[in-house]
Amino acid sequence: MRKEDIVAGNDFFDLLFNLTRLTRKPILVAEFSSGEGASGQKVRWIRDGLGNLKRDFPQVRGIIWWNLKNDPKCDWRIGSSQEARQAFQQAVSYPFLASNNYKDLSVSPIPPPGP
Repeated sequence: MRKEDIVAGNDFFDLLFNLTRLTRKPILVAEFSSGEGASGQKVRWIRDGLGNLKRDFPQVRGIIWWNLKNDPKCDWRIGSSQEARQAFQQAVSYPFLASNNYKDLSVSPIPPPGP
């Protein structure tokens, strides 16, 4: 894989690309998220970022979404829009991601995992 083939100009993916060159061990990405930004930006970031994880970063075995609105100018939550929630549902239903209960997400805020 070449760095140029990955989501160009995105600092997060540049960093992840460099990290995967340092180790062959599995990687868990914490505080993975996107704000709404320009029209459709968050949805594209979710689809492109999560959709291409297996192809571009096979070492990534899990992600933790930063699901917080701690800034009045930026909403990091998955449920910040119906489109973002649907993109996330589709992305986390990919079989290479660990089995989870969030692919059928229909409410916001996200409830804690059950017993």
